Amino acid sequence: MQEKIYSPINRGQMFKELLKNFLEVDKGIEAIIVSDVEGLVIAGEKRMDIDIEIISFLTAVVNPIIERIRNEFAFKRFGTASFDTDEHRLIFISIDGSTTLSLVFEDMVSIDKLYPYAYFLSEKIAQILSAKDGDTFQLTIPNFEHQKKISKSTERLKYQIYQDGIDEESSYRFKFIIIGDHRVGKS
Repeated sequence: MQEKIYSPINRGQMFKELLKNFLEVDKGIEAIIVSDVEGLVIAGEKRMDIDIEIISFLTAVVNPIIERIRNEFAFKRFGTASFDTDEHRLIFISIDGSTTLSLVFEDMVSIDKLYPYAYFLSEKIAQILSAKDGDTFQLTIPNFEHQKKISKSTERLKYQIYQDGIDEESSYRFKFIIIGDHRVGKS
């Protein structure tokens, strides 16, 4: 994770490298578009045969909705909207009042897995847009996934529950307790 210094600022080069790195996060990411309020493309990368201009146009249509949501619920930074089609999942993240990040995913990709990456990308785009000569940037995308080590006793318990269920055909009842702030979306 080596930081690079771009002096004078070459936003086009920075966007290109950042967006290429983001495409490597998951094969389900098909396109990334950064556009302004009118839908003009600032930067974009795509993996598949996606028409970036159409996505940019959709972004211009969605922007007023995101802005209204941000204002109505007093969000200060990012506003988000998502849409599903038969073949794609579209996510729009408002970076500031004049820039939107549009992401196109395959229809079966895990949005929950990719949201942390999308917000990280949004933050990096905001940094690039407000960059001054001599600023340093990390354009690599960190790995937000973590694997929990499963101990032998945990694996054995899981196998035992599975075997008991098969052998006795009994039903199990599990209770989950979800704790958190009242506004975080536990329901």
